[in-house]
Amino acid sequence: MGKPRSEKDQNLIIFLCWLVYTASYIGRYSFSANIPVIEAQFGVGHSATGLVSMCFFISYGVGQVVNGVFCKKYPKRVVLSGALALSAVMNFVLWIGVAFAAYKYIWLVNGLAQSVLYSSLMIVIGDFVLQKNYKKAVLVMGSTVGVGTLCAYGVSALLQSVGQYRIIFLFAAAVMLASALAWFLLYQKTTKRLKDVHGEIAALETAPQQTRKGTRRGLVAVTIAVFGVFAIINNLIKDGLLSWVPSVMIEAFSLPGEISTLLTVLLPAVAIFGTALMLFLNKLCKNNYYLSAGILFALTAALCFAVTAIMPYRALWVVAMVCLAVVNCFMAGINNLVTAVIPLSLRKDVSAGLLAGLFDGFCYIGSAISTYGLGAVAENTGWTAVFYLFAAVACLPVFVALIAVPATVLKRRKTKNPPAQ
Repeated sequence: MGKPRSEKDQNLIIFLCWLVYTASYIGRYSFSANIPVIEAQFGVGHSATGLVSMCFFISYGVGQVVNGVFCKKYPKRVVLSGALALSAVMNFVLWIGVAFAAYKYIWLVNGLAQSVLYSSLMIVIGDFVLQKNYKKAVLVMGSTVGVGTLCAYGVSALLQSVGQYRIIFLFAAAVMLASALAWFLLYQKTTKRLKDVHGEIAALETAPQQTRKGTRRGLVAVTIAVFGVFAIINNLIKDGLLSWVPSVMIEAFSLPGEISTLLTVLLPAVAIFGTALMLFLNKLCKNNYYLSAGILFALTAALCFAVTAIMPYRALWVVAMVCLAVVNCFMAGINNLVTAVIPLSLRKDVSAGLLAGLFDGFCYIGSAISTYGLGAVAENTGWTAVFYLFAAVACLPVFVALIAVPATVLKRRKTKNPPAQ
């Protein structure tokens, strides 16, 4: 006997959300995946290309916060397909060819267009996917970063090998337009069927509860503040790696450009497993998110220190690449914890869409810093200093976790064993 219609429709909604966000990542990293060849073509340095990515991340981060506030009221069918189509147009413009001076403005618009997507997709999942299917939704959505980035870097590496890197922008535009069309055609019919079957059940399951007061509100506020900082650090490292590893492989290990880009595909390929790792670690840590994040940040710091030790030995580039791939996997797991797991776990206190947009906005503060700031650091002091910086900032969440974990464990014990009245 097949699955009930409502179960199939929930799976279809999850798939559509996955498709839209995966496609957006191809249109987001189409530029970053080709930084070395773009620098060579236009004769510009790391800080100039970093500025282009920074414009994207600033507009994206600000847009995430704004859209997180208003996304509940958006007509999702039109707004999401339109935003994806606009991002496709920006990629198409780069394929046609423009002066490098225009890149930063085009990518600024690209960031604004894409900032509409994530918070709205989390609202859709919260409203139309029943709570029993949340783990499936988190796991599927967690793969979007890895799959989308893998496509962007993998296709770019192949195109660079034949001297046609700019076709990646046409490829990204085509994928996003196709995904926008699928969303536009299927979203309304699918959600209408789910409403007919479940009424407002999914919405009621995830509706914020306004009656929570006192200590609970304080804990939620602290969680948002702390994981907002974690989000900045997470994306500083994650997008710093994705943006600059091809340059690191070329300049620190003397590898050819197309080979370095192809090797960089290892990062998102391994990152696909980051969400599964985080879900497993959360279960092991009994959903103590501070402990889960602290463990992964501690391992990240250790691996970044290891890379600095490897850099003088160019023959060890394989070891360095494996270390960076594992770091990216850890960062993908933390990214999913911050932008999906925590917003859904706090859905009874704060709108999941609002929290997802807020946390994603924090993430892209880190991304903006990483693209321009790390390029400038590398130009002035070399790549070793960049990895010392990664290790140093990764240590901050570890110190926070050392304080927060005992406090949360004690709080849980008090909640389970309240004092006698």
